[in-house]
Amino acid sequence: MRIVVLEDERGIAQQIEKALVAAAFSVDQRGCVEDARMLMNSEMFDVLIADRMLPDGDAIEDRIDGLEAGADDYLIKRFAMSGLVARMRALLRRPGSVFGKTETVGSLSYNFKSRTTTVNAVALPLPRHELLVLEG
Repeated sequence: MRIVVLEDERGIAQQIEKALVAAAFSVDQRGCVEDARMLMNSEMFDVLIADRMLPDGDAIEDRIDGLEAGADDYLIKRFAMSGLVARMRALLRRPGSVFGKTETVGSLSYNFKSRTTTVNAVALPLPRHELLVLEG
C-alpha cells in the first residue's frame, strides 16, 4: 500500500512515516497541499493521510465535510501511531480490496497484503523500490 502523508509539522510527519514504514507500508511525505497534489498527479497512491490546516490551504474543512467528500476516517492529533497502523491494516482487510489478494503471472506471485513475492513457491525477497513496481 502506497501512502502520502500531508503534514507540515516535520516531527509529526517523521513519526507517522517511521510507524508506517516499520509496518511495511510505502510512505511519501509532503508538507503542503500543492506539493502533495503534484505528487499524486504523477504517481499512484492508495491512501492520503492529510493534516487539516496547512500553510497553503486547509486539506479538509471539517470532519463531516471530509467524510462526505470521500474520506474513510478522521483522527484528532495526539493519536497513537499503533492506532493509525491498525487503521491502515483494516483497509487491507476490506472485502473486494486488491490488497488482500495475491496476483500470479507465470511462476511469480505477489501478495499485496503481506507484500511478499514468490517464484515457483520459493520466497523472493525484494527491495522496496521493486515492490513498488509490482504494486503499480
